[in-house]
Amino acid sequence: MTRFRTYLTLAGALLLPAAAMADAVADARALLEQGEYTQALENVRHELTLKANRSRSGALSQIAGEAAYYLGLDNEAEEYFGKARSAGVADAYLFSGRMAFSDYDFPQAAQYFSRYLELKEKASKEADPAAEKLKERSVEAQDMLERVEQIQVFDRIDTDRDSFFAHYRLSPESGRLIPAEKIEKDYPGDADITSAASPVFENEGRDFRLWSQIEGDEGTQYIYESSKLIGGDWSAPQQADTVLNMNGDAAFPFMMADGTTLYFASNGDGSIGGYDIFRSNRDSETAEYQAPVNMGMPYNSPANDYLLAIDESTGIGWWATDRNRLSDDKITIYLFVPNDLRRNYNTDETENLASLARIDNIEETWDTPDADFSSLKTALEELSAAATDTDAEQPDFIFPMGGGKAYRFLSDFRNPQARSLMERYLRAEKELASLNSDLAALRREWHPGSADSQRILQLEAQAADKSAALKELRNAVIKAEK
Repeated sequence: MTRFRTYLTLAGALLLPAAAMADAVADARALLEQGEYTQALENVRHELTLKANRSRSGALSQIAGEAAYYLGLDNEAEEYFGKARSAGVADAYLFSGRMAFSDYDFPQAAQYFSRYLELKEKASKEADPAAEKLKERSVEAQDMLERVEQIQVFDRIDTDRDSFFAHYRLSPESGRLIPAEKIEKDYPGDADITSAASPVFENEGRDFRLWSQIEGDEGTQYIYESSKLIGGDWSAPQQADTVLNMNGDAAFPFMMADGTTLYFASNGDGSIGGYDIFRSNRDSETAEYQAPVNMGMPYNSPANDYLLAIDESTGIGWWATDRNRLSDDKITIYLFVPNDLRRNYNTDETENLASLARIDNIEETWDTPDADFSSLKTALEELSAAATDTDAEQPDFIFPMGGGKAYRFLSDFRNPQARSLMERYLRAEKELASLNSDLAALRREWHPGSADSQRILQLEAQAADKSAALKELRNAVIKAEK
């Protein structure tokens, strides 16, 4: 006996009031909204066997399709959505569009989304606000599918989402990825750098960091920067150029060894899925970033893709994705051979383009069936064996003394006067860094007619004076020590 009703029969015929039929739909929808997908699907399957429910088969098929969709039963879901579409259920086109989109059938997805919007407009009913955007993304994704980069993926790691970046084995020259909580002590009194799931990137010189941080009431993620001062302290975190957000979140930054090329993830404009991987270039003098460029396929997909890292020393690239729908807490990391110059598959000669874009089989991406990646795997093994604790002691500062010599601790100074001057130098450097930080913040917010114009000019003059004084103090430290 189901939880819906007791059926009465007369001479073999089923008698079911119209209100009871409506209840069948309402009850199944309630189960669906409660996340009871298996129970909802089981109940609707039964309801659809009853002749009295033929007039409600469209609504019931839609609910069954949604339940199967959330359970990952794609074939059954599409079968039910097909019946719902035949019955004129608008929402069936929305879900079918999403399924076609996930299956890389972008032209079909665009048609489904268009039909959904038409039916909603015809019925004078409000459409899902995401539908128009999904339609646009279908067109953008089809364009990407015609420009899939030809890379060789030589390994795949399925791992826990929360700590996936621990599997990235990078050479020291490429920097390192650090759990945010390990460096929180370096920023006392500043915003919570552990507020986002993104790890912290630190460069080879261990004097520049990037990470994402949640800000504002809407919980938007922004990329933040910090540089190490000569005194060993880290500068106050500064929000990176907001051009990286593109009306969305920006996270999972990785800077190449050139100190200019940034890879990061954003779910804003230009993304076809949730997070997509983008590339931008940073001006080292102004700290401004160029307009981001979507990395395209196979790196990006209708799902979330993030944290692309390229190790030029080993010739190994990495990126993470949840496109394989393993589970809520599992994702996939792909290891690949980066190209010096981008080369795309020839669309006229490649039959399995969607499969290559999805990375259905990593062996399909190889240049030859017997491709040898043993040297890359050996490099990874050596990096794993040489891995050291990220909390290893770091110098308090790096102060060039000339002749290729540098002091790293106050105890390095033999002359007491030089040591005292060095302490003054470190304080002055910290003051200048704070002043420049305030100046950078004002410049980002400046616009013609801004009341901050005079304040910016004043701070620029102060910064110039402090910079000159710092240079004189540096020379005094060296002179006293020598």
